[in-house]
Amino acid sequence: MKNFPPVPSTPVPLWRRLVPWTIAAILVAFILSRVDIHEVGSLLRAVNLPLYAAFILAFTVVNLVCDCLAISRVYTANGTPETLRSILVVRGASYLPAILNYHLGQAYLTYLIAKHHGRRMVDVARGTLVAYATMLGAFALVAAVGMTMPIEHPSWVLRTISLLIGGGVIYLAVLWMRPAFLADRPFTKPLFEVGAGGHLVLLLWRLPHVLVLSCAVWVNYSFFGVIVPLRSAVAIVPLILLVAALPLTPQGVGTREVVAIHLLVPDVGGTFSDRAAPIVAAGAAWTLGTVAAQAAVGLFFTRKTKEILAMHT
Repeated sequence: MKNFPPVPSTPVPLWRRLVPWTIAAILVAFILSRVDIHEVGSLLRAVNLPLYAAFILAFTVVNLVCDCLAISRVYTANGTPETLRSILVVRGASYLPAILNYHLGQAYLTYLIAKHHGRRMVDVARGTLVAYATMLGAFALVAAVGMTMPIEHPSWVLRTISLLIGGGVIYLAVLWMRPAFLADRPFTKPLFEVGAGGHLVLLLWRLPHVLVLSCAVWVNYSFFGVIVPLRSAVAIVPLILLVAALPLTPQGVGTREVVAIHLLVPDVGGTFSDRAAPIVAAGAAWTLGTVAAQAAVGLFFTRKTKEILAMHT
């Protein structure tokens, strides 16, 4: 394996590091000002802890495997073939930085794969771009299916999903037409090498991961008495997950709850005060549970990372 120089980094200004935490604090304060915090605490204490912990653990394991199946296909198509075993290790190790931000975890995953194969970061990052595209496409596809359900959706939801689907169609069309000013550029060339058909195949490999994640969030709400009809969950849950993945707040705290309350309260029935507290409790439990599970997985696989990287020395 090639010896890599230290990855160059520019110190991030303190104010930029504090912005996501500040936004999260403001959103959480806004939410708590509109719900009964004592009711949220009561709901958290009332949950069946052993059953809930088993649910979070099972979800984390299944989610990791489905994610890795899709990732291995993406990077193999990008010229960095990965076995399921090796990708499980490096993806699991990336769970630690992902606790702070999903995209930070993806960057660390890219770095580990580059080290594993002795390739430049920029070369492997092209595969990461394909991974992002197929993930976004899978979320949009699931949400688009939800638009066929006989329920009334807020206008902004319809516009958002329409933009995602429209953007996806344009993206595939560009890949099919292969304009030279994009297809011949070093950074975007691998996208065209995968091609429109290749992207669609990779999107199908990503669908199980998105479905597992969406189903887990749906079931998570039911632990707190928030019973979302399936026809609504198919359209709403992928949007909640998309918002949570935006690099606005750590782990989507605050942004996820604001959108979930706005979208779910009309569908689960009752007044705002009746339904907001369970939604907030479900969000808090999900954050705490998944962070704990990610930390455990990340620590476990970080110890295995050196072994995987040493296989190609």
